[in-house]
Amino acid sequence: MILFLDGLSAIFILWLGILGFKQGLVEGLGRLLGLILSAMTAMRYYVVLAGNFSLWLKIDAWVLLLTSFMVIFLFILLIMRVLTRMVNFLIVSKGTRWINRSTGFVFGLLKGSIVVSLIVLFLDISPKDEWSIIVYKESSLARILTHARINIIKIFHWEDPFEKGENFIKTMMETDKEKNQ
Repeated sequence: MILFLDGLSAIFILWLGILGFKQGLVEGLGRLLGLILSAMTAMRYYVVLAGNFSLWLKIDAWVLLLTSFMVIFLFILLIMRVLTRMVNFLIVSKGTRWINRSTGFVFGLLKGSIVVSLIVLFLDISPKDEWSIIVYKESSLARILTHARINIIKIFHWEDPFEKGENFIKTMMETDKEKNQ
């Protein structure tokens, strides 16, 4: 039986696949690379930016982390979109349009999978543990994506950026407790 959250995720991934077909391979690949580069850059630097933001903004640590991630993510994504448009204009011709669109569908599916993975990852660092528990209970896809994230981190010997985020939240909470005492 397909679970409700998995069904929603599958519809979203398929929708991005259809959009990938409309965009084509070159633009789909450029956008996928932009998504990957944006996600990797944001995962690497969002804690640093949140630390800088915390000097000026007095808001909840989780909101600060999410805002920092989104600022970096959207900035890099916008730059990559502009570059992709320029490359697409230079490369695609009428003769290669069908192949361009078919392979764009595959890249759209991959891009949708990455977006769903990022949503699951943000639930992992959410201060509301019950959200993560519900999602993992109701979605086999969430369990698969989390397992894939852990394996990718181990294979490439990376530091888990979400552990850094959790540590940042704990540090902010401890600092707030010390200030209130």
